[in-house]
Amino acid sequence: MPYWNNGTLPSIIESNIPQTSGGVDSYGNNKTAYCFETIKIPKNTAVGMSWITILIPVSAMSNDTKRQKTIYTYEKIGNTLVTNGTVQGRSYNMNSVMYSYTFNYQGNRIPKGVYRLYTTYPDPGNRANLNSTKDYYLRGNGN
Repeated sequence: MPYWNNGTLPSIIESNIPQTSGGVDSYGNNKTAYCFETIKIPKNTAVGMSWITILIPVSAMSNDTKRQKTIYTYEKIGNTLVTNGTVQGRSYNMNSVMYSYTFNYQGNRIPKGVYRLYTTYPDPGNRANLNSTKDYYLRGNGN
């Protein structure tokens, strides 16, 4: 995956995947077993409508018996949560065809191993609006 190393893509953001539920992550959201903890995509990381793509090692998903079927997202300007009326965030369904496949990564950019690819691609209604004014947060939401 050459674009990880040549600056074409934003840097990789890592997150923990709790094996048990309980407690809160570093952004104050509840930790749920087999759902990755909240990550932040800072404003200006990318600008435009973007599909979300996540690589998860099968070993982190209860010996590959769990799937990250949905993710939950929200936006903030500074410390202020962005809302649209009463809606404070949005859930996205991951593409079940894509996450039905595994691949064995043997490169040097992320740890070697077997992964599943979770993505909102190709549904145009499942794109995130990344921009220069809002920080974008996402976390695992269901398996």
